[in-house]
Amino acid sequence: MRLRTLIAAAALAAVGLAESAWSQNTDIGTPRKETLVVDILSGRVGNPRRMNPYLEGNIVVQGLHQLADTHTGGFEVPRADFDDELTLDLGDVHVRLSGVGPNHTRGDTVMYVEEDKVLLTGDVVMPVFPAASGQSASIEKWLANIGEFQKFAPRVIVPAHGRLIDAAQLGRYREYLTAVRTQTRAAKRQGQSVEAAQAAIAPALEQQFKDLAPPAGAAGRINAAIQAAYREAP
Repeated sequence: MRLRTLIAAAALAAVGLAESAWSQNTDIGTPRKETLVVDILSGRVGNPRRMNPYLEGNIVVQGLHQLADTHTGGFEVPRADFDDELTLDLGDVHVRLSGVGPNHTRGDTVMYVEEDKVLLTGDVVMPVFPAASGQSASIEKWLANIGEFQKFAPRVIVPAHGRLIDAAQLGRYREYLTAVRTQTRAAKRQGQSVEAAQAAIAPALEQQFKDLAPPAGAAGRINAAIQAAYREAP
């Protein structure tokens, strides 16, 4: 059984434990303090900050820590652990925690705030190419997860890094990961080594999905995804 202690504590912080957690007056430790992070996520107010959008997801995480400090006196050690799924009933707010790894890591966990249709995906869905672990990631599992996320029809997706995104990114991830899987399987059937497959496939994928390129470049992430797909390919 995989212990998901920090994620469970973050979920409690994310939804808040008091009505004041939804006000605009709470200090979340951002540079300008205009809007509570949960208000941003739920769409109850706009986000007036003018800042580098790649930093916004990091500001969200900082806000969760601030909420935990404000409403619980810091992160408590959770008294429950779970394997695949757990729903937290906090009265008028329900948070579904799901273990979805191995994608970025074996312990990937996502959170879905049901009433607000907000999906917190960590490193599983981001504004840029996914960062797969070439040694343990499962492209098959990743695609299955994307299908489950699409059933939520989230209004807002909160990644671990980068700007806030919407459900359209799920479709883009599905297109990319499907292309990785299909092309890698074909290369393996032709007898290509993983290195040859990477050299043949990665440049075209980088061009086809250039909207997903991170500031540091895409080659490493694409090659890791190809390695993971190659390992799974029949």
